[in-house]
Amino acid sequence: MKQLLAMLLAFVTLLTSPTALGYVPEVSIDTAEKLPQSIAEALPAEMSFAKAEGDPDTLMVLMEKVDGARQAFFFGRNEKSEAYALESQSAILPVINGEAASVGFDGYVYIHLGSGDRSWNGTFEQDDQGNWMLASLNDGGILTSYWANYLEMVTVIDEYTNTDSYVNIERYVYGEYLFDRNLSHFDISQMPTSSKEATEMMNTDGYAMVKSDTREMRSHLRAAPSQDAISYGEYYSGTPVKVDSVDGEWAKVSVGDAKGYMLCEGLAFGEEMKTVTTRFPSDHDMGSVVMDLTEDILLYAQPSTSAEVVGIYGGRITRLTGHFVGDIDDEWFHMICDNGLSCYIQKKYFWNGNG
Repeated sequence: MKQLLAMLLAFVTLLTSPTALGYVPEVSIDTAEKLPQSIAEALPAEMSFAKAEGDPDTLMVLMEKVDGARQAFFFGRNEKSEAYALESQSAILPVINGEAASVGFDGYVYIHLGSGDRSWNGTFEQDDQGNWMLASLNDGGILTSYWANYLEMVTVIDEYTNTDSYVNIERYVYGEYLFDRNLSHFDISQMPTSSKEATEMMNTDGYAMVKSDTREMRSHLRAAPSQDAISYGEYYSGTPVKVDSVDGEWAKVSVGDAKGYMLCEGLAFGEEMKTVTTRFPSDHDMGSVVMDLTEDILLYAQPSTSAEVVGIYGGRITRLTGHFVGDIDDEWFHMICDNGLSCYIQKKYFWNGNG
């Protein structure tokens, strides 16, 4: 699932400019005179109009300074009054190698700066707070915030292979970004140019990753620092954990909202995290999702059907996808959704057919 997203974003960001993307904004405005009055009145008078595009509810207006530097302004429409209000704006996007910034918008923001060896491509996605955050780089690497922003991740694209099908090799690196992904604070001198460079700009102190040689070898999350203690679940290689403390052979950790203890011998710390092979099972590995369209596959806050329902698995828009990181028992998987939600899904929806 995340591989598919990586492939799509790689295709987008490897192109040289947003104009080559093939995206088709629902609304495109080519002259300032065509702008809604509520937008025109909110734009800086000292800048000239470059273009506007988006959809009827959200418009991006690109403005240009005398020196060619550009700035994007994002407007949202009030459903009742139908007037637009400024919701956010980018930092100034500089001229590089004599080229003005190329910016596209169709629900994502695509930015291309410069040319040749001095070029930068990035895709920005709006978060729950309305901020436009760097989400992918020109090599297709994905940047994500997990678990209420206390864990962040870079998906590293190591290799592309064109065979009978499109294959990409992914690794995940967890920690805290040492650069600001917010488009409103954009500073090209501080931005990574690739996913591998982004991993070098992360603080991995206080984080670890479950490691193992096979999918069958998993690390227990236990209630106490003892192999005789209750197990809350068995976690696959590649599972990110936040390390609260280390005492001898045990680490006190958090996996999403689940807290407990793991043996240090089953964890990778620091630079070793960059070498871990992810061994998460997927619905493809297990065969197939039971396609009963009369029943939603619910995601729960805890491994119990009496717990709060926090989402619906599969599909698009409000439906969630992600990775199965842990085996809780015979009935439940622990799941990390692509939007960072930590939740639980019943195993009964998966079966060993057609896989």
